[in-house]
Amino acid sequence: MKIRTSLSILGLILLLLTSCSNPTTTQRDESTKVVETEKNFKVVATEESFPTNFDELSFKREETPHYQYLVQIVKSEDTLEELISLQNELPSADNEEEDILLISYEESGSCPQEIENIEYDNKGNLNLTLKNSGSICTSDASPRTNIIFLDKKISQSLTHATIHEGKTTTKVPIQK
Repeated sequence: MKIRTSLSILGLILLLLTSCSNPTTTQRDESTKVVETEKNFKVVATEESFPTNFDELSFKREETPHYQYLVQIVKSEDTLEELISLQNELPSADNEEEDILLISYEESGSCPQEIENIEYDNKGNLNLTLKNSGSICTSDASPRTNIIFLDKKISQSLTHATIHEGKTTTKVPIQK
């Protein structure tokens, strides 16, 4: 009888431990998976690093939360490689039809964020929605850069991005 009780308790403990694990932090290595959010945008990679010009060019919110963002258009893969050390191989951009958009920000190391939605409003604004993994987040700041291929016609008209992160909305100028 004691063995049966011990095994039942052990089973419950194992069940609790596996249900409390955070699979989103271990499954983040889908960085070369192409995700099409709208026909003119393809999220082709996500990197755990910043471009070399992040501190210099990033937009810093004056009010709390003090988020920091860099939204930057890059015209070629060569320029991209000068700006950021890529850990993963990217698919090739069609340089005739596409530009490369970098969206860089800090995120919690325990609950990474993903781009949930990208929309162009035909008025020079790019609406971006960031979604966190929903787990309990620590207050550390880890770098994140999303690499997106976008239609050249759209990139030429962009002036700013409106980033929706939780309940916070921030208007960020786009660096070209």
